[in-house]
Amino acid sequence: MGKGITVSIMNRSDKKIVTDAALEDFVKNALQKQVSDDFFPAWNVDAEVTFEQNPRPGSWWVVILNYTDQSNWFGYHVTEAGLPLAKVFAQTIERGGCNWTVSVSHELLEMLADPDINRMVCDSSFDPTRLPTPGEKSARFFALEVCDPCASDNDGYPIGTHKVSDFILPSWYQKESKGPFDKHNKILQPFALSDGGYVGRYSNEDGWQLIAGGKMAPYRDDIKLRGRTWLRTSNRWLWKPVPNGVI
Repeated sequence: MGKGITVSIMNRSDKKIVTDAALEDFVKNALQKQVSDDFFPAWNVDAEVTFEQNPRPGSWWVVILNYTDQSNWFGYHVTEAGLPLAKVFAQTIERGGCNWTVSVSHELLEMLADPDINRMVCDSSFDPTRLPTPGEKSARFFALEVCDPCASDNDGYPIGTHKVSDFILPSWYQKESKGPFDKHNKILQPFALSDGGYVGRYSNEDGWQLIAGGKMAPYRDDIKLRGRTWLRTSNRWLWKPVPNGVI
């Protein structure tokens, strides 16, 4: 995908934690640079990211809100037009002692890497024409969530005066790779997690599991189990668009 993707970043919080001026400055001077200068060379996905009062036609959305139960927003999963939607809950994040700029970066990059929330990577090569023998472990599949393995604010890095999320590189999914495995060089081997990182993993034996590397930020535990993790394991027909006029 190229720069045909446009993303509207919108502030629907009460502006006490995230002001319009601060969000616009972050988008212009850090977020767009991260997407085009850091993320695109690694993942071959670029986008035009802008702060907007109202969404641009045909754009994907990142919406800044106060908390997870604000006006039923947690129950919306795609835009009015059925396009990708990400949400950041500023008050919930602040109560957890975390940085809203890191979370905006985190949600945007994961949306760009896997907009339909259905991509996985196998941890080993296998022959799809051969059934496993009794007692043989099946392959494991890791969700393509590019910021989760290094999700802690401590793993983030500065762009100008702002802090953005770290993200893994494609080599993280390659068992024999020598690295580097993430942008900020926090992870030392494939499939490893930094302190506070996590990843969704699927196998026939265990189904979906959320594997954590140390203690996750408290707000992430709640958001993941009701956000992208839930969407990845749910039927697409259950996804609800934002109703007309709500934005």
